[in-house]
Amino acid sequence: MSHKTECPYTIRFFKPKGKNLFNLFDLKNENELCHNHLIDDRNLLSTSKGRKSILEVDDMKKISFGLEQSSSARKTQNTISKDSLYNKLTKVDVEYMKGIYNKQTKEASQRASH
Repeated sequence: MSHKTECPYTIRFFKPKGKNLFNLFDLKNENELCHNHLIDDRNLLSTSKGRKSILEVDDMKKISFGLEQSSSARKTQNTISKDSLYNKLTKVDVEYMKGIYNKQTKEASQRASH
Protein backbone atom coordinates (compact mmCIF):
# COMPACT_ATOMS: atom_id res chain seq x y z
CA MET A 1 0.00 0.00 0.00
CA SER A 2 1.20 3.47 -0.84
CA HIS A 3 1.41 5.67 2.24
CA LYS A 4 1.33 8.82 0.10
CA THR A 5 -1.91 8.01 -1.74
CA GLU A 6 -3.32 5.27 0.50
CA CYS A 7 -3.65 3.18 -2.66
CA PRO A 8 -3.96 -0.58 -2.07
CA TYR A 9 -2.12 -1.50 -5.31
CA THR A 10 0.88 -3.58 -4.29
CA ILE A 11 3.60 -5.57 -6.00
CA ARG A 12 5.85 -7.57 -3.69
CA PHE A 13 9.01 -9.33 -4.86
CA PHE A 14 11.38 -11.82 -3.34
CA LYS A 15 14.74 -13.14 -4.50
CA PRO A 16 15.35 -16.86 -3.94
CA LYS A 17 18.78 -17.67 -2.52
CA GLY A 18 21.35 -18.53 -5.16
CA LYS A 19 19.24 -17.22 -8.07
CA ASN A 20 19.73 -14.09 -10.11
CA LEU A 21 16.04 -13.31 -10.55
CA PHE A 22 13.06 -12.05 -8.61
CA ASN A 23 9.69 -13.72 -8.14
CA LEU A 24 6.34 -12.20 -7.21
CA PHE A 25 4.72 -12.99 -3.89
CA ASP A 26 1.11 -14.17 -4.05
CA LEU A 27 -1.56 -11.55 -3.45
CA LYS A 28 -2.83 -11.11 0.09
CA ASN A 29 -6.21 -9.95 -1.27
CA GLU A 30 -7.89 -8.84 -4.51
CA ASN A 31 -7.52 -5.15 -3.62
CA GLU A 32 -3.78 -5.38 -4.27
CA LEU A 33 -4.57 -5.60 -8.00
CA CYS A 34 -6.39 -2.27 -8.19
CA HIS A 35 -5.70 1.42 -7.91
CA ASN A 36 -8.36 3.31 -5.95
CA HIS A 37 -7.61 6.60 -7.70
CA LEU A 38 -6.90 8.15 -11.06
CA ILE A 39 -3.26 8.42 -12.08
CA ASP A 40 -3.07 12.20 -11.99
CA ASP A 41 -0.11 14.61 -12.01
CA ARG A 42 0.25 14.48 -8.22
CA ASN A 43 0.49 10.68 -8.30
CA LEU A 44 2.81 10.75 -11.30
CA LEU A 45 5.21 13.07 -9.47
CA SER A 46 5.55 10.50 -6.70
CA THR A 47 7.48 8.26 -9.14
CA SER A 48 10.99 8.74 -10.49
CA LYS A 49 9.79 8.29 -14.08
CA GLY A 50 7.02 10.83 -13.52
CA ARG A 51 9.41 13.42 -12.10
CA LYS A 52 11.82 12.94 -14.99
CA SER A 53 8.97 13.33 -17.51
CA ILE A 54 8.37 16.96 -16.47
CA LEU A 55 11.99 18.10 -16.80
CA GLU A 56 12.58 20.82 -19.35
CA VAL A 57 15.61 21.30 -21.61
CA ASP A 58 17.01 23.95 -19.27
CA ASP A 59 16.71 21.51 -16.34
CA MET A 60 18.59 18.85 -18.29
CA LYS A 61 21.38 21.31 -19.10
CA LYS A 62 21.71 22.17 -15.41
CA ILE A 63 21.77 18.48 -14.47
CA SER A 64 24.41 17.74 -17.12
CA PHE A 65 26.55 20.63 -15.88
CA GLY A 66 26.20 19.40 -12.29
CA LEU A 67 27.24 15.89 -13.30
CA GLU A 68 30.23 17.13 -15.30
CA GLN A 69 31.36 19.33 -12.40
CA SER A 70 30.83 16.55 -9.81
CA SER A 71 28.41 18.76 -7.89
CA SER A 72 26.64 17.19 -4.94
CA ALA A 73 23.25 15.64 -5.58
CA ARG A 74 21.64 18.16 -3.21
CA LYS A 75 23.21 21.13 -5.04
CA THR A 76 22.03 19.80 -8.42
CA GLN A 77 18.54 19.19 -7.00
CA ASN A 78 18.39 22.73 -5.60
CA THR A 79 19.66 24.25 -8.86
CA ILE A 80 16.81 22.83 -10.93
CA SER A 81 14.13 23.28 -8.26
CA LYS A 82 14.89 26.74 -6.86
CA ASP A 83 12.23 28.52 -8.96
CA SER A 84 9.66 25.74 -8.58
CA LEU A 85 6.99 25.10 -5.97
CA TYR A 86 8.30 21.55 -5.48
CA ASN A 87 11.49 19.54 -5.88
CA LYS A 88 11.58 18.43 -9.50
CA LEU A 89 13.81 15.49 -8.59
CA THR A 90 14.67 13.83 -5.33
CA LYS A 91 18.25 13.59 -4.09
CA VAL A 92 18.08 9.85 -4.84
CA ASP A 93 17.02 10.58 -8.46
CA VAL A 94 20.11 12.76 -8.92
CA GLU A 95 22.41 10.25 -7.21
CA TYR A 96 21.12 7.55 -9.56
CA MET A 97 21.83 9.77 -12.59
CA LYS A 98 25.27 10.51 -11.16
CA GLY A 99 26.01 6.79 -10.85
CA ILE A 100 25.02 6.15 -14.47
CA TYR A 101 27.04 9.15 -15.65
CA ASN A 102 30.15 8.02 -13.74
CA LYS A 103 29.83 4.46 -15.05
CA GLN A 104 29.45 5.64 -18.66
CA THR A 105 32.36 8.07 -18.29
CA LYS A 106 34.59 5.33 -16.88
CA GLU A 107 33.64 2.90 -19.67
CA ALA A 108 34.27 5.56 -22.35
CA SER A 109 37.65 6.33 -20.81
CA GLN A 110 38.60 2.64 -20.80
CA ARG A 111 37.57 2.25 -24.46
CA ALA A 112 39.60 5.32 -25.43
CA SER A 113 42.72 4.00 -23.71
CA HIS A 114 42.68 0.70 -25.61
